[in-house]
Amino acid sequence: MKNLHKLVLGLLVGAMAIGFSAFTNAHSTKLLTSYYYNAGEQPWNDPTLDQTPSHYSTVGGSSGCNSSSNICTYNIVSGKFVQSTEGTYHP
Repeated sequence: MKNLHKLVLGLLVGAMAIGFSAFTNAHSTKLLTSYYYNAGEQPWNDPTLDQTPSHYSTVGGSSGCNSSSNICTYNIVSGKFVQSTEGTYHP
């Protein structure tokens, strides 16, 4: 009888551990690449951004944004280019 209690307790603890782990997920790191627009500047409030991939390049490490009301950098969200930071891009 004592062994049966140990077995039941072990199964119960194992089931609880599996149950709790089912609701937690590992943290994943997303690498986000920024882009700049090669074909000029687009205003920050422009609802129709150019979606032609060849018009964009990745942002280099030493690049930055000057203050302006244009879009400086872009991200890709759900396969579309979206505004990320405001300003004028300078390499």
